[in-house]
Amino acid sequence: NQIPAKGHNYDGVWKVTMAAECGQAGIESMFCLDCNVAETRSIAPLTHNYGDWFIDKEPTCTESGIRARECGNCKNKETTVILQSGHEFGEWTEKTAATCKKQGVSERVCTKCGFAESKNTPISQHSFGNWIVTVKPSCRQRGTEMRYCSVCKAAQSRFTEESGHSYGEWTVMA
Repeated sequence: NQIPAKGHNYDGVWKVTMAAECGQAGIESMFCLDCNVAETRSIAPLTHNYGDWFIDKEPTCTESGIRARECGNCKNKETTVILQSGHEFGEWTEKTAATCKKQGVSERVCTKCGFAESKNTPISQHSFGNWIVTVKPSCRQRGTEMRYCSVCKAAQSRFTEESGHSYGEWTVMA
């Protein structure tokens, strides 16, 4: 003689026995009122519930920054890189003028961070004065002229053309 099992008498209420988390399934159970045996089923994992993006580290001209947001469920932090902005230079300004003896220096400054960048400017041409006659030309010989650089005193010379003959009035010779 066998007595048939009467089956479980579940209370009909599902209770969370392990909460679902972001990326991990949970479990809920319903218990038999007579023997406390549990019937279980899976709870779908939660998905991240990220808030708004915020700046975690400001980018600079030379360093990248970080943008972040946080999950409201599990506090997981998601980050992305904000690229460095690069310098924004103003116009080149002359700091030291170039001469015929040495290079000059020009500078420009970043308007965001104040970083200064400089470069050499090429040596300039001589700054010659007016031509001065050093040897007057004659009708048979060329002359010479000189001029001098006002910065380095370099000399430059050139020949001038002969003046040519300068004849007087014709006279009759008998």
